[in-house]
Amino acid sequence: CYLDMEISALQYAVDHGAKVANASFGGYYGGYQPEADAIQAAGNAGLLYVAAAGNNGSSNDASPFYPASYPLDNIISVAATTPSRGLASFSNYGFGTVLTAAPGKGILSTMLTSGSLSNASGYGTLSGTSMAAPQVSGAAALLWAEHPDWTMQQVRMRLLTKIGRAH
Repeated sequence: CYLDMEISALQYAVDHGAKVANASFGGYYGGYQPEADAIQAAGNAGLLYVAAAGNNGSSNDASPFYPASYPLDNIISVAATTPSRGLASFSNYGFGTVLTAAPGKGILSTMLTSGSLSNASGYGTLSGTSMAAPQVSGAAALLWAEHPDWTMQQVRMRLLTKIGRAH
């Protein structure tokens, strides 16, 4: 099960001192208690969990997208914006569940060019909240580099007050 692999990876990250995890994946599976427990345990260990809000153009408040919609204080759920800073039409949103937004439309990224991971040498543009969430994860890593003594909650609150809250 992919969720069990995610839980194992998250535990590995915590065991090896990771401070931030990026979750550019998810779905409408109603949540999975072991996943929520693992994310919460990672938060208790000081790990910030940055999650893509989803790409269905719908409200996560009305129809939760997991893992982004778990009500845990170590999660930042990220919507996607356009180059003009508006909410991307495909991006999920939610006043109670989606906490911020980052550029997610037309983002330059590495891409498979031959269908083989051993020959992944191309670049192209992609769109989605899976492109937005890593930018927030990177910002968290930069904050921790600048302030290594900060707690996860200090980094989380600084991100949410500096880059804002998406509605």
